[in-house]
Amino acid sequence: MTNVKLDYVMDELLDARKLWDTRQFREIAVMDTIPKNDPTEDDVDNAIRILTSERRILDSPDIFFVEPDMHRLVLAAMETFEPEPLLSTDLITPTGYVRLPEAIEVPPTKDSPAGFVKKNWEADEDYDYLPKHSAFGWETQGLAVEGTGEVLEGKAILLVYFHTNADFPALPTGLYPGRYVGWPLKDTLNDNQRLATEWHPAYLYPRVFFRLVMQRLTEVAALPPLPREVRRRHKREGYELPRYSVIRLRRHSRPSATDEEAERKWKLNYRTVTRGHWRQQWYPSIQAHRQIWIDEFIRGPEDAELVIRPRVFDVRD
Repeated sequence: MTNVKLDYVMDELLDARKLWDTRQFREIAVMDTIPKNDPTEDDVDNAIRILTSERRILDSPDIFFVEPDMHRLVLAAMETFEPEPLLSTDLITPTGYVRLPEAIEVPPTKDSPAGFVKKNWEADEDYDYLPKHSAFGWETQGLAVEGTGEVLEGKAILLVYFHTNADFPALPTGLYPGRYVGWPLKDTLNDNQRLATEWHPAYLYPRVFFRLVMQRLTEVAALPPLPREVRRRHKREGYELPRYSVIRLRRHSRPSATDEEAERKWKLNYRTVTRGHWRQQWYPSIQAHRQIWIDEFIRGPEDAELVIRPRVFDVRD
């Protein structure tokens, strides 16, 4: 990611903070979150809580930029990822914000169509759901039973997707509320506590992202200092400049020792490409299997012929 793009993203974040601190924006955002039919006081309180959490995410001290190669790996790994619970140890930070190199689509759900914005921000028009989001963030929170105020033992994150001007050019520069959804942290729940949680389509990209970032094939690297004019603008507007890092693939990737040991059990007389894939790995510390990504690599004798087999797709129902 070049410094020019970093400058733009940091200015985008600053404009968002300024916008979200205006009274007009807060009123519109809260009204958009409240159910349109027979809202209750709990609905209003919940809308305010969500907006406040979203604003805190924009103030996260840790901002992460995803490089295009890393983004493409996440998209490829999403195709075969099996849903699994989120643990507190999976999070990079308790609160974080991630900017993607391009938008991803997050589908709506029938019972919770969050993520509406106006077709024209300045006009009082109908709402359209925008599936494309170029950023997401999260905040760790305590659990509560919706609509009752009952506090549960355990924690969850509020997962929030944001729209950018790149997703919807009619919007001014900055970030806007998109899809939001709660996500319990399984290892913080009481063993006797029953919490019915279904897998949500919005979980997929962040879940794969969290798993890959924790593996050796990726790295979190500090970026060079921003130009002086960008730092001055943040200071002049009264906003602190957050820490910013880039998440990228390591420059060199080799198969794991386990794969090399397994290969020695048979003898190849040619070279072949092993596609990237997920493998179930046992973790004694949590007494559970977790998926780990095995990156694509070439196996076989170094001096042997490279054989590329065509991929066969089963299109039967």
